[in-house]
Amino acid sequence: MFGAIALLLGGPTASAGDYKFDAGQARCVDEDGRAGFNPGTGECGTLRGWFDGLDLSSLSMIAADLRKAHLQDALMRAVDLAHGTLTGADLRRADLRYAALSDTNFQNAQLQAADLSWSDLSRADLRGADLRGTLLYGATLVDADLRGARVGLTNLAGADLRGARLPEAFEDGALVNHWP
Repeated sequence: MFGAIALLLGGPTASAGDYKFDAGQARCVDEDGRAGFNPGTGECGTLRGWFDGLDLSSLSMIAADLRKAHLQDALMRAVDLAHGTLTGADLRRADLRYAALSDTNFQNAQLQAADLSWSDLSRADLRGADLRGTLLYGATLVDADLRGARVGLTNLAGADLRGARLPEAFEDGALVNHWP
């Protein structure tokens, strides 16, 4: 249904173009359909490419390397990207409701108008991320680092911000009504 998406894979087991991401199987495969292995970063290894508009909901992509990935408008409900790397990724308007994103690095990511409601962002690194217009309603941001993040018009209503390192001053329009 989703088809294959070309990716550039890093690591010692694959060269660029040897593998593609098969969304139906939720893994990287070669042209014969055999799964690739890349120790240290998971079965799919280092993923870089365009995922704009793709449905990645409920996939387990723990510790995935999605640096600078294009995930605009992607449907990623309940995805598990805990311990992942999304530095510089473009997640504008992505639907990440109920996602497991603890200990994930979002430094300098573009998250404008994304929906992260009810997601777990405990200990996430959001330094320098653009969160303008993002929905974080009911999200868990315990011990998250948001220093330098742009938060104008961000909805943090009901968010758990215990121990979070927040920007020095919230921009106009950020709605903060959190627990406890």
